[in-house]
Amino acid sequence: MLILTSWLQEFVPFNVTTTKLAEDLTLAGLEVEGVESAYQGLSDAVIVLVKTVKEHPGAGHLKICTVNDGRKDIQVVCGAPNVSPNQLAVLAKPGTVLASDEEVKSADIYGVTSAGMLCSKFDLGLGDDHTGIMVVDRSGGLKPGTPLTRALGLDDWVLEIGITPNRPDCLSILGVAREVAAIYGIPLSDSGVTGIESAPAGSNSVACPVTISAPDLCGRYAGAVMEGVSAGPSPYWMARRLRACGIRPINSVVDITNYILLERGQPMHAFDLDRLEGPAIEVRTARKGEKITTI
Repeated sequence: MLILTSWLQEFVPFNVTTTKLAEDLTLAGLEVEGVESAYQGLSDAVIVLVKTVKEHPGAGHLKICTVNDGRKDIQVVCGAPNVSPNQLAVLAKPGTVLASDEEVKSADIYGVTSAGMLCSKFDLGLGDDHTGIMVVDRSGGLKPGTPLTRALGLDDWVLEIGITPNRPDCLSILGVAREVAAIYGIPLSDSGVTGIESAPAGSNSVACPVTISAPDLCGRYAGAVMEGVSAGPSPYWMARRLRACGIRPINSVVDITNYILLERGQPMHAFDLDRLEGPAIEVRTARKGEKITTI
């Protein structure tokens, strides 16, 4: 089970180091098998000074930039419209893993070598803005060569906890938060989940009945029809949390079900109502010779 410490703190505001937290959880019976930075992939991203910007001779929409990382000048090709000289920007050097899980590599772009990538907030998993590079505020006294994680105070950690079969209550952020609250005597902060209002009687809402044909295997199955929903990219903060906990973001509909699973331990699934026969849901075992296509 992967636990993001900043997510955990939303439920229990502990004030100990990550190392101390890991030790105390292990002593309490939740063995922490590993600890790593949530921004480990950005360890090779640094603050740079953009020195020169000129048009790319082989591609009018690209620019050739010379940036300095405090030690040497580096040439990168950039397509962002807002890049200009004398800016502080973020350079992802070869080896950096972006929020999309793509690893930055040195590349030849229309005959020009690009030794890295000038990044947007979206590239770094720090925001939704992907219209241009992230311009770093100069007022904080940052210098070229400063690691991005240090410059922005990206202090967040992922705990890998080995959950034993007798502790399924800890297979969620909230479950582990209960343990942390008990260890340190801190009140648990949980606003809960508000209910969904049913459509008024006589409305044109579509019904989707649920039938449980194997009650010995499934005692309860709850469902709700939500109309007017469209799938799209999830906000960066949700996508970042999912990635940190080992789940690849898909779209807003799929991601929210996985988010609830991680946060509260409640398995969920979303179906496209237009693709359900009936529409209806039947909970049963497979029939002999029956085949399914998994995702």
